[in-house]
Amino acid sequence: MRSFGMRNLLSRVNRKTKKRFRNCTSLTKELSRLVEQQEEVTDEGFSIKSSAPSHTHGVQPLGNLYLNPSSTNSRDTGLGNLHTLSDELLLDILGFLDSTSLGVLATVSKSFYVFTNHEPLWRNLVLENLLGGFHYKGSWKSTYVAASFPSFDTSTIALGGFKVRDFYSDYLFQSWLCANLEMKPEWLERDNVVRKRGISIQEFVLNFEEPNKPVLLEGCIDNWGALRNWDRDYLVRLCGDVRFSVGPVEMKLRDYFGYSDQVREERPLYLFDPKFAEKVPKLGDEYEVPVYFREDLFGVLGNERPDYRWIIIGPAGSGSSFHVDPNSTSAWNAVIKGSKKWVLFPPDVIPPGVHPSPDGAEVASPVSIIEWFMNFYGATKDWKKKPIECICKAGEVIFVPSGWWHLVINLEESIAITQNYVSSWSCFPLSCSCFPPGVHPSPDGAEVASPVSIIEWFMNFYGATKDWKKKPIECICKAGEVIFVPSGWWHLVINLEESIAITQNYVSRRNLLSVLDFLKRPNASTLVSGTRDRVNLHDNFKNAIEASFPGEIDELTRKEEERKIQQRKLSFWDSVTDANVGAFKFSF
Repeated sequence: MRSFGMRNLLSRVNRKTKKRFRNCTSLTKELSRLVEQQEEVTDEGFSIKSSAPSHTHGVQPLGNLYLNPSSTNSRDTGLGNLHTLSDELLLDILGFLDSTSLGVLATVSKSFYVFTNHEPLWRNLVLENLLGGFHYKGSWKSTYVAASFPSFDTSTIALGGFKVRDFYSDYLFQSWLCANLEMKPEWLERDNVVRKRGISIQEFVLNFEEPNKPVLLEGCIDNWGALRNWDRDYLVRLCGDVRFSVGPVEMKLRDYFGYSDQVREERPLYLFDPKFAEKVPKLGDEYEVPVYFREDLFGVLGNERPDYRWIIIGPAGSGSSFHVDPNSTSAWNAVIKGSKKWVLFPPDVIPPGVHPSPDGAEVASPVSIIEWFMNFYGATKDWKKKPIECICKAGEVIFVPSGWWHLVINLEESIAITQNYVSSWSCFPLSCSCFPPGVHPSPDGAEVASPVSIIEWFMNFYGATKDWKKKPIECICKAGEVIFVPSGWWHLVINLEESIAITQNYVSRRNLLSVLDFLKRPNASTLVSGTRDRVNLHDNFKNAIEASFPGEIDELTRKEEERKIQQRKLSFWDSVTDANVGAFKFSF
């Protein structure tokens, strides 16, 4: 084994476990029997893929141990003093070993045999050492051995492997389960996205781009050559030996398809290349940006613009876990072959099971997409703000607005093109929340979890704001001074000495419409405070305004509509240049 310092080890383990976590669940004995018998578990509604093998080494979920009190977990006896480590931490430590060390350690005990044959360990060795120069051989271990020792007969590395009795591990079992689980029908039922065909550019801007709402567009890529031509044979023939970005490596298309045909793992490699049109210009010639997305202000940077377009190819089960698109851009995604399941949450709603850092630079989420569906999707059924969902099929395009969280999983082998862009409407700030660090509001805003005391917040969270690009507004307000707190701003106040103050909340004409919208929310009765009649506050307030100021609400509504119309008339560039003297401008 290679030696390493404990400090470096813990530092790397911390980095590796920061963004992904495993939410292990103890599964029933019925599910364990499924491992051996390949039967469907009707009580749970889960179905294992018909071609799925049983777990390579006979690992069972930990819950089965409690149903067999006479059994002992051979996992613990075979690890010795290391049995106190969690499975995840133990695998992180094994990730520092080379292939020879893993092979030697596999002979120590049955437990070490199971852990050292964990496929992600060998996947990392292949990707780190062989880069893209490998031919997948049915398993990552066989692939590594075949490439490193060409004379070795890899057929002796049986996929079934050595079975270990009474080995219980939720972490290892769930890894196998997520790789072999079919999408449950109820995960595919909800389809609440707005679908449009043949709408005008003005209608798209007015109803979707400006209000920042998703929409699925039909029929807008029917003239693409890509839609007619792009299949496996055509792409392999056209691209030849060109290598495309696949995770951390680059691969030829024929090699990638060879991998995707055989692979069955929790997180399949995804071909996601931002330079495809430069590598193979004909690929760029066979599609064009749909008319709705042709204003792209990032284009003024020319070759200096950030990556903005990608070809995406992946097998069933591949995809992207929850994320927000970079650089505050909006995006469109066109499916050319196959189909994709989409789940989207608006900017002010963080998906369940997803934990972004306060500044948004990092996101902790489940290890795999299937794991999120297993453990968190069901929670959204009871949410008042339900996610937007749909299945996007070949020939369809989905618009993903700026700031929206989204998850995508391929339901079958799929080919798509996606592009990020900035339009004039992106130049106007969106109304979305920036939560203070350590503060966790519920999705509907009815409850807020925060530190017990103000001092505790300063001790544990204030320091994090030093590195934020959007730093908080801070001040010390002294006697005789008044501070204005705008609507919707999070704020904290602490008295530095004995203090006496008066504060008052108010509604002016400038925020009257916003307040009425707030009071109309379905859960307004749980959010309103300071009044006995929470249910009827909206109607009572609106009626009183109309009685005291006749026509005021209609006038404010009319002015708001005029403001929106004026914004639609003037693009960003029209507002800062004189188009009449030949200045370049974007237009629809």
